[in-house]
Parts: sequence; C-alpha cells; structure tokens
Amino acid sequence: MSEESFWRINPISTFRLRGAWGKAGRQPSALSGLNTYTTIPGPGGASAIRPDSLGNPAIEPEVSTELELGFDFAMFDDRISGEFTHYWRKDENQLLGVDVQSSYGIPGDVEQNLGRIDNWGWEALVSTRVYDSPSFSFGLDLSADHTDNEIKELGAYNGDVADGILVGLPFPNVITDNWVLSAEFDPDAPAAGNFTNALGERITALCDAGISLAPEGATNSAQYGRMPGGDAVPCSEIPDQQLYVGRGFATHTFSVAPTIGLFGNQLQIFALAEGQYGRTNLDNAHAWGHFYNNSKIAQLENDALWVASDRLNETGVDHAKTIYDASFWKLRDVGARYNLPQSIVQRTGADRVSLAISGRNLWTIWRAQEEIWGHAITDPEFGDPTVQGGGGNFYSIPPLSSVNATLRVSF
Repeated sequence: MSEESFWRINPISTFRLRGAWGKAGRQPSALSGLNTYTTIPGPGGASAIRPDSLGNPAIEPEVSTELELGFDFAMFDDRISGEFTHYWRKDENQLLGVDVQSSYGIPGDVEQNLGRIDNWGWEALVSTRVYDSPSFSFGLDLSADHTDNEIKELGAYNGDVADGILVGLPFPNVITDNWVLSAEFDPDAPAAGNFTNALGERITALCDAGISLAPEGATNSAQYGRMPGGDAVPCSEIPDQQLYVGRGFATHTFSVAPTIGLFGNQLQIFALAEGQYGRTNLDNAHAWGHFYNNSKIAQLENDALWVASDRLNETGVDHAKTIYDASFWKLRDVGARYNLPQSIVQRTGADRVSLAISGRNLWTIWRAQEEIWGHAITDPEFGDPTVQGGGGNFYSIPPLSSVNATLRVSF
C-alpha cells in the first residue's frame, strides 16, 4: 500500500497487507486400513500367525484448512520495522489411534477419523535500531505470540478423559478427578462420608461440582468436558467429577532481545529473555515424595485441604501434589561475538576470524510457582505436555543449561 500514489503517511516508509489461504492433508499410515498379522511359534515347532493390529478400511486423510491475514511495516527510515499475523486453522477428520476392545482378541489400537479441532492465534514482531554510530550501536527486538485451540467434534467417539480428548476443551490439557474448594477440621463431623488424617482428626470438605459443556439436549454428554465453577458440594456426594484444570501448553509467549555493537560492530553483545504464560504443568516426579510421606505436609497432615485432596485423588492429578502454574521468564541466550582485527587476521593467511561465546538457559528470572506444598519444582518447563494421566515429567529429562565457545576461521 505504501507504494501507491494515495499513500501520504511520510513517517511510515513501508506498509504491506498480506493474506493466504491453504488446504493440506495428512495421510494415515500405509497399513492403517489393513488387518496385519505376526508370526508366533506354533505346534511342533512350526510357525503360526496371530492378529497383530486391526485395520480400518474406512480411514481417510486428515484435512487442514488455514487462513492467514497480516501486515508488515517499516518507519523512520527503517529504524523501526515489524510484522503482525493472525491465523485460523481447522483440522477435520483428525487421525487418532483408538484402543481396541479386548473382546476383539487383537491388542493395540485402530486408527480412526475423529471429529475436528480448531486452532487460532497471532504473532507480532517489532525490530528497532535505537542508536547507531561508528563506535556504538544498540538494537532491540520485541516479539509476542498467542495460540489456542478447542476440540469441536468427536463424531461417534465417546472421548477419553484420561487423555483429555473431550469436546469443548483445548488439547493437551490437565484434568483432575476431584477439585477440593475448602476443607476444615471438624470433630463433630460424622465418620461416614468424611475424611480423617493420620491422627484420626475428622475433616469436612467441599468440592466443585463442575459445569458440563454439553449443550442442552446433547445425545452423548460423555463426549464433553467439564469446567470448574459449579456449586460447592460435600465431596462425598460428587466423586470423580473430572474437571478441566488448565491447558498443557503456553498460550502466550513474549521475548525481549537487545543487541549492543562496539568498535564499529567488531564486538557484539546479545541476549534473549523469553516469558511464557498460560500453561498448567504436572510435577509427577516430586509427587512421589508426598505419596511416600517424605514431605513435611505428608507427615504432619495438619492442613485439612491437603489431606482431603490427598484422600480423594490418591496418586492421581491434584492441586495438593502435582498441579502447578508453569508461567515463567528465562534468560534464554546471552553471549558475545568478537571479530579479530584485520591486522592480526592477515598474519594467519585467513580472510576473517571470529570468536563467539554464548550460554543458554542459564537463569530463570521469574516463575509463577516455586513449590507444591513444600516440594521444590525443578523447572517450569520440566515435562511433556502431551503425556497426561500420570506421565507429566516422570519419564522426561529436565531442560539443560549449556555454554558454548566457537572459533570461526574463513579463508
């Protein structure tokens, strides 16, 4: 638009609008439509076969349709430039492996087309050259993005609470069986339907009854998720409500990246700080300290809310032992790069020599939550968000910090 004759905004030297629409498919695996068999030892030492996996002859490709709209700009002789993009994507005929019923006599799962999931979000970037001179320069890049999704349809599939595959919920997500809202020690509470701690002290507790996302008249309400915000009801009256707790992914990410140049950019110093918000994580690894009474709260059991949540959810997902807010800010990268003077480089016969030193993930600047009832959280990024129902960070490696030094010689 800035190249057109009607453009009269002089400070903005460049302004472009852009858009894109596309459609793509993802093929199911080559054998997903066929029953497969494997060999086993048979009678008399002969070979035999048994069913290995069940095929789905009706399987179809997964189809994604996406729309992107955005703009690019530059102003003040390109000292400030940036871009913004908003996208919408619809994934239909989602491919998913569904467990085969044991009555079939065939282990494993069968690939099926299950409903639809919608994704949307935006990305923004602003780059600046704040100051330029032969001896000193300073630049600053700022970026932000947002992403979210929602399961819209599941077809004939009943959904899967353990994996969080329910209509109306984002994916991946975190679900708890029982959400304890309040609890108190009550010596007059009846023994039936209430809890006791290790000292035999009785506890009354109220749980969130939840709100179903199923519309009125839904033929299969089991497909839909349940949100918190329902009535506070005695926990013994509403067991296993399986309420949505939060998203298993960051919905908002921000970054700040300053760059300093010295001596005509012969020495460059750079850094990148990144913040993530919106993710709910599970610390299943440290939860075992609570399970085996190795934490202070598990030994004393002097908090009624913790005890009630522990008794209701046992080794499952709950706020007393596993769930935490994984928002954080980290120093992702910091380092420097030095180009050796040509007077020195020429003596080596090379054209250019540079030395770079950098560090990654050296400092967690801020985190929303540092512990779960006395057990320190190792790292807010520790864990695989796609492994729910007891996985969390139990079988994963914590993020690593690193320092690198690189010498580059060009001839």
